[in-house]
Amino acid sequence: MHGGRVLATSADVTRAEDVASAIDETVKQFGGIDVLVNNAGDGWLAHMLETSDEDWRYCLEVNLLSAIRFTRGVASHMRSRGGGRVINMSTLAAKTPNAFMNDYSTAKAALLTFSKSASFELAPFNILVNCVCAAFIHSPLWDKLADSAMPGFGANRQEVFQNLANQFIALKRFGKAEEVAGVVAFLASERASFITGSVYDIDGGVTKSI
Repeated sequence: MHGGRVLATSADVTRAEDVASAIDETVKQFGGIDVLVNNAGDGWLAHMLETSDEDWRYCLEVNLLSAIRFTRGVASHMRSRGGGRVINMSTLAAKTPNAFMNDYSTAKAALLTFSKSASFELAPFNILVNCVCAAFIHSPLWDKLADSAMPGFGANRQEVFQNLANQFIALKRFGKAEEVAGVVAFLASERASFITGSVYDIDGGVTKSI
């Protein structure tokens, strides 16, 4: 529609070789990388005492180590082009952990720390690193979580979403993917050229702290 080129490639972000292959194929097709959005994520409802070592490892691989591997892998390509953007997708639960997704909250909190640390290390190369903390956004992940939350929070997905929205969200509704994408697009643009090491909350007013 806009004359752009799209490359679709499959990769398991928990496998270092797949991450390297996806980066290499992108550079081969487009000549370099200017923007990286680390958006891989997975989670489930479970208490810490019920979470096995295997589940912890998987959660950390998907939600944290994948972002570290991709960031490390694209940094040299961005340096050669004079800079770039890295945008890491975290979550409100990284700053306000809950008892129902302990592993997910922990992995995403570590992603905030990694983002801040990387922003300092990569700033001399004009590579800007920022984080987005989204919460209660309609997505396949939230569909899965809503199914797990029945019947305690509602008889179906829509009831779960609305009951959670009424209880936690100031705007009384879940967010849409495009409402997150708008902030990501801004951070990837030249208008955000003096922003690095920052965190943006997109949560409909859930966060109560200043």
